[in-house]
Amino acid sequence: MKNGILVSLLVFGLAACGGESNKNNESDFGDFSSGIKGVEEQPSLTNENVSEGDSLGLNTIHHGNIEHESNLQFYFIAEQHLRIAVVLSSEDENLNLSVTGNGDSGTYVNHINDLKLYSTLAGSNELIVFDAMAGEGFFIKVDSYSGIYDSNSLSSDFQLKIVEANRASAGLSANEYLVGITSIGKTYCGPYDEFDSGSDYSETGLFIINWQAGYIANSDGSNRNSFDSITDNAFTYSSSYSQVSRNWNSNTESISTFKTDFDSGVVTNLVSGTYTSEVPTSTLTCQFTSEGSGNILL
Repeated sequence: MKNGILVSLLVFGLAACGGESNKNNESDFGDFSSGIKGVEEQPSLTNENVSEGDSLGLNTIHHGNIEHESNLQFYFIAEQHLRIAVVLSSEDENLNLSVTGNGDSGTYVNHINDLKLYSTLAGSNELIVFDAMAGEGFFIKVDSYSGIYDSNSLSSDFQLKIVEANRASAGLSANEYLVGITSIGKTYCGPYDEFDSGSDYSETGLFIINWQAGYIANSDGSNRNSFDSITDNAFTYSSSYSQVSRNWNSNTESISTFKTDFDSGVVTNLVSGTYTSEVPTSTLTCQFTSEGSGNILL
């Protein structure tokens, strides 16, 4: 299991793989204030072919091909202040996407930024949403290091959409909202009950939350978990999954609580749980907690 995936599980409590919850928990939360929901419709898009090092255009679907076990890096310059959505899709599984700041593909890069966002879901339907100021530059990278491929193929086709952020491009239904949360947590790991002093971690993630239907999911709609309980403006859900292989198996269990301000769109969360990994010669047990804060993006 890749360490980045483990951190995502510990921070956010959603399973990277495994079964979905079947709990049915219709909620009676109130409506959000007007203007929080974001732009509904996708703008008109153009199509372009891209290769390593190209500059990417706004409101464009870029078509490319990536060799297996490699990465491609592109550049994007924001010409005005906008909320940007970067959407990666491919028929091959588990291509990954990242956006980092300080891209410099032209002389009109006026702002320095240290943005670092990653999307590494189990499939290849990756989404990153961020706010850009006029003149800011960004590196956008697609990698295939953890992909699953046809054995007869040496590369994968992909589509990379750069668009002014909107609900249609994010694939949201009428009552679904896209929420971005940055969480800071601590993990204590050790053999059995001998835990060390702990290590800190931080990560930003995207969720789909439907307060009316009572569920939360990954940004691609996978691993949907129904709310276990609702109290005032908060909901709680539990998540549990296991992975088993010939020489290694793991189990993660967590409880997450999300609180929502329906006037401002601010969402906070608290996650706690345990992670156990076993190999033939040893067992690693971890306890983790995290607190996060963010807001509705779309």
